[in-house]
Amino acid sequence: MKPVVLMVGADKGGVGKTTVTRTVLDYLAAKNVLVRAFDAEHPRGTLQRFHPDITEVVDITTAADQMKMIDTLAEFEARYHGDKKSAKNFLNHGDSPWNRKLDSRDLAAYTSIASLILNLDETVTKQ
Repeated sequence: MKPVVLMVGADKGGVGKTTVTRTVLDYLAAKNVLVRAFDAEHPRGTLQRFHPDITEVVDITTAADQMKMIDTLAEFEARYHGDKKSAKNFLNHGDSPWNRKLDSRDLAAYTSIASLILNLDETVTKQ
């Protein structure tokens, strides 16, 4: 699977944003794809109830929570730079081969951050 940032949003509530996001997360988990989810439906964050280990509720109108999403890259860099074998194992998942000329630790970190799933609340999409 190629790196991706998936944003799920709508202009109103009750149209299935969380349901779609849950389904995508369940699918990716079944394929052993490492993901991180941010739920911008602050403060409620329904998605976190279903995927508590990988979901964080954020208020994207605040700089601190915006930085939480960006800082995820540093977390993945620290994880993979300390464990090259883990980085290679992560990159071996999916249908496409990874470019072996690239440093597996950096590529794993950037692939992880690109696999964020953002569940946007209708109040955010109106701003």
